[in-house]
Amino acid sequence: MNKNTICLWFDHDAERFFLIVFLALLTARRLIFPVARLVMFWLWNSLFAG
Repeated sequence: MNKNTICLWFDHDAERFFLIVFLALLTARRLIFPVARLVMFWLWNSLFAG
């Protein structure tokens, strides 16, 4: 690793980017269960309705 990579690593934009990614992953983990349940419910209904 050279100095430029280290300077980029400690940049504030990189910190903000990783924070946004971390929050997005937390939100996705919280949202994935209702969405999966809704999709399974819709698939179940479409299988037996059609």
